[in-house]
Amino acid sequence: MGYTLGGHLSECVLISEEILAAGCLLPLPDATLAYARVALSEPFSCVISAQDHHVHLTQGNPLGPHGVVKGLKPGGVTVVWGAGAPPGS
Repeated sequence: MGYTLGGHLSECVLISEEILAAGCLLPLPDATLAYARVALSEPFSCVISAQDHHVHLTQGNPLGPHGVVKGLKPGGVTVVWGAGAPPGS
């Protein structure tokens, strides 16, 4: 929603009919989940999506064709970096 429609980084957002019609909202699997945990589902999904869409170019020899490997590099190092909560929160 935040990429094509206004509202990302807002504290409160009015969910329009366009968003409902597109099926962008997911039901909670358990209504007793803490709001803080539910709020982390979106940033965590971004981490998973980035992992799944990370692309490495491979080349068997300097003059050979390039190959594409999708996902994390086996045996590689992965760093997940975040700013964390603001001070005093």
